[in-house]
Amino acid sequence: MGISAGVFSRSVDGSLFEPGIQADPALYNNLTTTLQPDVNAGVEFQSPHLIAGMASTHLLSIGSTENTFLNSTHLYGYFIYKNTDSEVLNYNAGVQVVKGPAITVLEGNASLRFKKGTGLSSGPREIFDIGMSYRTSNQLILLFGLNITSNFRLGYAYDQSFSVGFSGNSTHEIMLEYRIPSKEASSCNCNNEGFWYY
Repeated sequence: MGISAGVFSRSVDGSLFEPGIQADPALYNNLTTTLQPDVNAGVEFQSPHLIAGMASTHLLSIGSTENTFLNSTHLYGYFIYKNTDSEVLNYNAGVQVVKGPAITVLEGNASLRFKKGTGLSSGPREIFDIGMSYRTSNQLILLFGLNITSNFRLGYAYDQSFSVGFSGNSTHEIMLEYRIPSKEASSCNCNNEGFWYY
């Protein structure tokens, strides 16, 4: 389980509004800025083949009727099945539900991770993985990851939206991940101690 806390800053420039009623007393014509606390929390359960979790962002916005400056609360729930037994190939498949104030999005995802046998007691070495996600908001995401070393990984994601009224332009993301080695991890007797995410 985990919790995070911080602050966020938001500014609203009332002079840029185009109201239907110019004399509306609820409007203001100056730049207003706020600095407010923010809290997120989540819990996750893991077993050898299953992962399930729930999380919420912007907990301090729950029940608030003021939405000009606050971030909207989003609720997340997910369930993942994973197979880590194979010496050559692992796979996982999962579903996630995201609930916002005015929208609910369901996402399905699956990935394959290819490995190479080493003949060592530590097991096979992970080489690369490929994956795909689809959201009911008509978005398709293709994923690719390459393990440069046992502690350094390069990832790439391609995101394409098919929603009517949205830009057809795609997005590209590059991720660099480094896992800091520790003596505790290297002396652990758990299975698959050197594997990423599995």
